[in-house]
Amino acid sequence: MNTRCSVVCDTPQGLLECELCLPAGATVAEALALARQQWGAQAIDGRAVGIFGRACRLDQVLAEADRIELYRPLAADPRAARRARLARRSGPVRRGRGT
Repeated sequence: MNTRCSVVCDTPQGLLECELCLPAGATVAEALALARQQWGAQAIDGRAVGIFGRACRLDQVLAEADRIELYRPLAADPRAARRARLARRSGPVRRGRGT
């Protein structure tokens, strides 16, 4: 019995996606190796990996219809960016009890 899954990668050129059919018991690493043959190494190497938005290991066995996602690094720390936006909008932030 085979396992069907998809691999998705966000690149500067756009979203890459491929549908794969692997033997039962296949791992995330095996799916990425097959996707690498279709896309080339630039889309896959050095990225964090997850299945449906949850981080996973490369040796995780795939289930039917899993969506393997390759995550790109964040350009900025989300918390720091939010604090900077708030500071620009409202001026200095006061903490504690006001008098």
